[in-house]
Amino acid sequence: SWADVDLRDFLNCHLCSGAELTILCIEVDDCSRYGSVTLDARGFISKFVEKSTVRTGAGLINSGLYLFTQKGLDRLAGTGGASLEKEFFGKLPAGTINAYISRGRAFIDIGIPENLIEAGKILA
Repeated sequence: SWADVDLRDFLNCHLCSGAELTILCIEVDDCSRYGSVTLDARGFISKFVEKSTVRTGAGLINSGLYLFTQKGLDRLAGTGGASLEKEFFGKLPAGTINAYISRGRAFIDIGIPENLIEAGKILA
């Protein structure tokens, strides 16, 4: 994946949040291809909705770009290689995962051939 994001701002958001993990969340017009995230009142991720059960329409998605504290990395290392999205994130205590939201900026998931071609045009 590729995202047009201010990485310094992403890092500052992570450091100021006190969270063990911050995920770059992208606002997209149709989240059905990706799954989506739900936020609590503080901007922390409270729920991950898999793409097989997600509604269509605009929403926030997990871009796949993460920042961890050492505590978060230690917690991850203790899982023995579990799937991040399916087995790790959902088992973390509430208030552990901060969301850094990117709106109106370019994002390309290169998981399908059409998007890989488009990414080549943008990055050329």
